[in-house]
Amino acid sequence: MKIARIAFAVVTSLCFSLLPRSLHAVEQAAPHQPGEVLLVPYFGTENGWDTLLTLGADPDGPPLAVRVRFIDGESGEVATSLNVYGLSFESWRVSLTADGAGGSTLRVAEGLCFVDEQLQAGGEGDSITIPTQVGMMEVYVMGGLTGESQYTWKEEFCDDLAARWAPGGIWESDPQQDIASELDTWNSGLMGEVTLVNVAEGLAVSYQPAALNELMGEVPHTAPGNSSPNLADADPVALVGGELIEPASGEGIDAVALALTGNAFNVYNDVISSPDINARTDWVLSYPLTPYKNYKPYSTESDGEILDCEVFGDLEPEGGDSTVEDAPSTEGGILTWGQRTAGGLPVLDITPVRPLTFALSLCRPVNVVAFGKNEAVLVPSDSVLLTQQPDQILPDLTKAPSAGLRWLPSPGPYPGVPRPVLGFRLSVFSNGVLDGGTVMRNYGILRPHLRQ
Repeated sequence: MKIARIAFAVVTSLCFSLLPRSLHAVEQAAPHQPGEVLLVPYFGTENGWDTLLTLGADPDGPPLAVRVRFIDGESGEVATSLNVYGLSFESWRVSLTADGAGGSTLRVAEGLCFVDEQLQAGGEGDSITIPTQVGMMEVYVMGGLTGESQYTWKEEFCDDLAARWAPGGIWESDPQQDIASELDTWNSGLMGEVTLVNVAEGLAVSYQPAALNELMGEVPHTAPGNSSPNLADADPVALVGGELIEPASGEGIDAVALALTGNAFNVYNDVISSPDINARTDWVLSYPLTPYKNYKPYSTESDGEILDCEVFGDLEPEGGDSTVEDAPSTEGGILTWGQRTAGGLPVLDITPVRPLTFALSLCRPVNVVAFGKNEAVLVPSDSVLLTQQPDQILPDLTKAPSAGLRWLPSPGPYPGVPRPVLGFRLSVFSNGVLDGGTVMRNYGILRPHLRQ
């Protein structure tokens, strides 16, 4: 294996065993495999949707101390964070629903103790407010419980865990007491599942978060409001395809970006749009590293606010050549498109080449893209997170209601480091309507984006 310095750096051979013992190489876990860190690119409680989150861990491992951090999808700021204790004996299953005041209510449906930023404890049946309706989540394993701590939650003395963080509590003076933090000695087996549910529409779709391992040697156990652990704490080496890569910046957050993207700059997924079956598709494009570093290529001002932006797409001028342009964007601009076929289905390739109007930009940590004249599935039409693509971004849907779409984003500000983008496409449709307008059955299909 070798360390490859990105961007004008010299590639040198180096055996992984020669790295300092304190240095870890952050790596993205394979799909459906556990990790030490989970990144949830989207939760939402708008447009009639609820979000269900389930966290589980290796039942043969120690009961875990876990940090769950909620990131606002509009600002990228931390909305709130919780410590959850005892994961492995039971799962932690919670629901997020709109609270009617612009936020979301988190209700614990199953097991475990949590401690919030105000050091208030709760467990099964309790609820707290999350002051956002759309966002991302970060989940960190902070160690395994040992000693008396591993039994406290089980006896339903959650307040005892909160008291440990209060003035004079044992964790205020020594956060590592009764915590085994050396993650090399055991496999946490942390896994998660996110389910989006729309009861009124009879829809439910699920996906698994992205998982990372070896973020750092020892993840600190801290109070719920503490900014650490976080992704910027990562050691500045990524393991991608069996190769060790050290970013030229020497920053751990760039190592995380490389682990999430590898060498794949393109994002691929499907779009389904057909009025015959009321089919429409949303793409979710989330930037999980927004709280730490800006990877977007340009900035703009909107209503006095400076926004870091990305471009998604627009068509070239009417009468232009419908071939893919490989020229890099110099001003972060609009997209051209080229149509080809794969397996008989059309595939669109789009890449930025010229300046773009603000309306077609992706300027938030969480972005929802709707296609054509279709209403968005996940967010209301006036959402600041929404980008509405024009009709012409799709091929003739009377011939092919489903198309593949490959997005080739413009070069980012850091050569050699692809922009980390997570998300999925959600397509919903119905198979018929009874007399009187009653929908017979609705369907939803969720597919995570592929990197190519």
